[in-house]
Amino acid sequence: MKKLLKEPFLHFVLIGLLIFMVYSLTTDEYDSDKDIIIDDSDISHLVSIWELQWQREPTTEELTGLIKKTVKQEVMYREALKMNLDHNDEIIKRRLAQKMDFLTNDVSALVNKPSDEDLESYYKENSGRYLRPHQFSFYQVCFTYDNHSDPVNQAKLILNDNSDLSPEQFMKFGDPLPFPYYYESIYANKLNSELGGKIAESLQELPLNQWTGPVESGFGTHLIYLTDRTEPKLPSFAQMKDVIRRDYDYDMEIESRKKIYDNIKSGYELKLKANLDKELKDKIMSEFGS
Repeated sequence: MKKLLKEPFLHFVLIGLLIFMVYSLTTDEYDSDKDIIIDDSDISHLVSIWELQWQREPTTEELTGLIKKTVKQEVMYREALKMNLDHNDEIIKRRLAQKMDFLTNDVSALVNKPSDEDLESYYKENSGRYLRPHQFSFYQVCFTYDNHSDPVNQAKLILNDNSDLSPEQFMKFGDPLPFPYYYESIYANKLNSELGGKIAESLQELPLNQWTGPVESGFGTHLIYLTDRTEPKLPSFAQMKDVIRRDYDYDMEIESRKKIYDNIKSGYELKLKANLDKELKDKIMSEFGS
């Protein structure tokens, strides 16, 4: 039980539920339906927004105008509610749902920072997320379909006749393209992004220090002279601590929002009366928990 009470995620959920309980008890902010109260906090809010926009304090006349505008908005808002103008209004529904989301977002700001022990445990459980991919250093020449009817065959012919040439001698072959002749310590994901296709996967199996190929990319057919290949490695916890903390906070926030929503949702019953396919209807009802 003590261990459970120390769980940071439990803190997220409990604080989140507390926020909604307090908020639900304080929603009746008016002394009566006819009272429109403008207090110091309202004035401070109006002034802050003005200063943010205009980089100065409002004059007395400008402040008067802001207050009058706020009062008019409140009057019209209450009258609209009396007339049920908010009923089935998609914009209002969306805005109120967003405000509820903002409340759940505030939960993370109220929770104590995770300990190093929490972060290390998270790091171990999610180590694959922080694994650095292969790195490659290599020379390459490329033969494109724009310049060759059969670039694969052209690459094979060049390789068969010139496989003993050094990288410096070999650079006379291939088509001119807007990427380097030599790549140094480039990560696999970046390489695939630059050249297209899955060229990095092909480089994982190539021998070092000799011309090999052909290797396909999004640009065409390559001949490769691989000089170095670094296997994937996991950075230390100390190296990644700031990133781990950011990811931890984000995941905790997502999980807490889901738990809070599930708790609120449990007070409702979904009645799906639309004419939908049975499989789809069952799926929706199951996910809602009905």
